[in-house]
Amino acid sequence: MIQKINPKKGIQSGIEIEGQLIYKDGSLANRMTEVVTDPRNSGDITPELSHVMWEVIAPPSTSLDVLKSSFRERLKTLQEISNSYGLRNIPSSTLHNETEVKSRDPERPRGLRKRKILGNKLRDLEHHISGTHVHTDLLEDEEQAHSQVLLYTAMDPVFSFMSSSPFLFGKNSKNDYRVLTYRNEVFENLHKQGQLLDYPSSLKEAYDRQKQSYEEFKKILEAKGLDPEGLGESNCVWGPLRLTSFGTIEARGADTNLLSNVIALTGLYKGVAHYIEKENPQIEIDQSERYTPEEYFTPKKGKIILPSHNQLKRFEEIGATTGLRNTRLRNYLTNILETAEKGLDSPKHLEPFRNMIANKKNFADEIVEYAKNKGLEKNYQIDGHGARELRKYIAERHEEDLN
Repeated sequence: MIQKINPKKGIQSGIEIEGQLIYKDGSLANRMTEVVTDPRNSGDITPELSHVMWEVIAPPSTSLDVLKSSFRERLKTLQEISNSYGLRNIPSSTLHNETEVKSRDPERPRGLRKRKILGNKLRDLEHHISGTHVHTDLLEDEEQAHSQVLLYTAMDPVFSFMSSSPFLFGKNSKNDYRVLTYRNEVFENLHKQGQLLDYPSSLKEAYDRQKQSYEEFKKILEAKGLDPEGLGESNCVWGPLRLTSFGTIEARGADTNLLSNVIALTGLYKGVAHYIEKENPQIEIDQSERYTPEEYFTPKKGKIILPSHNQLKRFEEIGATTGLRNTRLRNYLTNILETAEKGLDSPKHLEPFRNMIANKKNFADEIVEYAKNKGLEKNYQIDGHGARELRKYIAERHEEDLN
């Protein structure tokens, strides 16, 4: 869990980055216990759902430069520890299931309860997915905080900047398997707990919905004879956006990725929060869908028009399948990018996303391109060897990005 953010110090951001541990031959390594218990780990490197998956956190900051430096230091510590055990790290979900991913559920009561609710198939599927979670301070003014929730909801398609999971179990037919798998398979029958919800009419409604989500999940647990101890209103929501108990909005919809892209994502949310705080725009939601995507998220005369929830779901499908090759999605993301830039002192950290827009490619596209160029993909499939080669390539890109 990320450290508590103090809103009195300005708008701070915090990040949780997940990834996977691999051997130098590219195969998955179920060895997180050794890495986490190494004396060089100060506690910022923690195990996640499986013995393959890691999570890295750092103290929150008002400065993107400081945040990037803090994460670079911790990811390099993870790299140093891993290398000493003959291991490497990748900011990626599982590309192929040629290696068994060992669950940590037996040692985690919360995980066991979730397994009994989801069933083994869906819970195991969840173990193959890694993501990035970005925390931003909730603005102190209640109306502005509500605007922040509305705009962050409308920012859901920014996951297309972060796509890094074009393969799942060797199959390539999506640009972002994580989004569709996590939301529409793992949480298919738990809509309130795991999918993108409609815009709340007030900040109070946003909190009330989370409370209702918790109460409903608690009833599901009790019906199966399970104890809800340790669960609460903020940790029974696994969807793209949630309000936390320590005063932040947590955006949870994106893939894991290279650090430079993670910082760019953090900058988007931070920039939009600052823009709201400075300009206090009027928000209109286009429920009747009178406007085009090119008109959404563009401040005009003190007002920002946001797409309907139905349009956001269409963007979700487009982003997960086509990605940045879609013109309308690129135009919408460009508007978000430009609004965020208005709130930041410098747009330098958003440059990776500017380049993606210009090139119509994200990291997932780069991974697929590498697979094709190296002859690793055949008929939209990779085998175990192909997965291992791709993991080695992702590890190299990760290490280059850190340096």
